[in-house]
Amino acid sequence: MPTIGVDFKIRTIDSDDKVCKLQIWDTAGQERFKTITSSYYKGAHGIIVTYDITDRDSFNAVHTWMSEVEKYTQDNITRILVGNKTDLESKRAVSFEEGQEMANHYCVRFLETSAKECKNVDQAFQLMTREIKSNVAQTPQRRATDDPQRGATKLTGKGTAL
Repeated sequence: MPTIGVDFKIRTIDSDDKVCKLQIWDTAGQERFKTITSSYYKGAHGIIVTYDITDRDSFNAVHTWMSEVEKYTQDNITRILVGNKTDLESKRAVSFEEGQEMANHYCVRFLETSAKECKNVDQAFQLMTREIKSNVAQTPQRRATDDPQRGATKLTGKGTAL
């Protein structure tokens, strides 16, 4: 069943012997929801851009969605490109190679899934989680400390958190 507007789920997965709690915001890829979905990008650690392998227009829209991601997120956001509906191979309109080429263009990981058959769906979330953990480990966590000379808050510190 397609998403209308925004759907929210929490999923807990084990990744490299750590329990990770994922907040998943499924923002519909429909143009009419574009204005509300951009607000969900802020503060996100990772984004999975998904297209339908049986729909060339869906694939072509990846450029627009990647542009939106670049516009509304921080530089170190984890992005993955996913081609969905591999269960409809006979109706395929976008080749695996085209998907891989698009992913290479955006320097992101790529895989194909079938949500209907639960094929590679867990792998997509595992991949996303590992990539986020790697990015977070490389990015110092900031904590607020008062700067009495400026009467402002200064962000400093190091460490990691997920």
